Amino acid sequence: MWRHSVPPNKYDALASLHHFNTAEGAHGGPGFLGWHRVYVILFENALRQEVANVTLPFWDSTLDAALPDPRRSITWSPLFLGNGQGRVRTGPFANFNTPFGQLRRNIGSDRRLMNANDIRNVMSRRWLWEISNPSAADRYNLELLHNHVHVWVGEQMSRIESSSYDPAFFVHHAFVDCLWEEFRQQQRSRGINPGRDYPRIVGENTHQPLVNMGLGRLMMIDGVNEIYTRRIYRCDRRPTCVQNSNTCGSPYLRCDWTRRQCLPLIMRVRPIVQRVPWWRRWRTASNDLNSVPIMFG
Repeated sequence: MWRHSVPPNKYDALASLHHFNTAEGAHGGPGFLGWHRVYVILFENALRQEVANVTLPFWDSTLDAALPDPRRSITWSPLFLGNGQGRVRTGPFANFNTPFGQLRRNIGSDRRLMNANDIRNVMSRRWLWEISNPSAADRYNLELLHNHVHVWVGEQMSRIESSSYDPAFFVHHAFVDCLWEEFRQQQRSRGINPGRDYPRIVGENTHQPLVNMGLGRLMMIDGVNEIYTRRIYRCDRRPTCVQNSNTCGSPYLRCDWTRRQCLPLIMRVRPIVQRVPWWRRWRTASNDLNSVPIMFG
């Protein structure tokens, strides 16, 4: 809906904030999580100017990682993000144009998705410096783990200057943000105030606590403020198996009870019944519905 507005359209204007001078403190330091928290809020607020009650979902990539072949996840079907190989021709972002050319992906060609062990490692730490650059060990470093997913998706998503032009960026970062909030809830249960947890060692000067974030008048230390999840939004819990059910509270997930693990539905070689995509509610109905076979159950 924004692609037909006067250039730069609203989506491109928001996406550009991720790689112009405003993003100097967005990567490579403890400001990474707070900067992207504010950025995702700005994006969701922009969405609500179009659809008042819309909520930005998160993509729990650890569920896809548990599949034998994550590339076959329903995530990459027309129901959700569209195809994951080559030019995006299916789903709500079909033929999506960006300043870096038409939207393309190359899922699974490099790096990996986050997995359940990664999350356990992150949650085993107590302080922000233990999960952030420049101090965190690789296995606890949430920014590094998030980087792997960007590269796994490929093409525009794999580079800082172009990643935010793939809408997959925002559902990925919504998940990273909710993992951080889960970490912060754990801090509260341990008597740690996450609103005061900004490391002393920050690496680059752009991550110093009193440096401007580049998003309005906010400073880098404002990214750890408690106001966001107290006043603006909250995160749903990650999907879990529902007792006496084969689902995980969603028709697009199933439970593998042998592992007590939620798994996305997968795409098959031969087509079966195709459900109407959720995003069709917000767009004009079309007789040319992209058809990708989905396995249910």
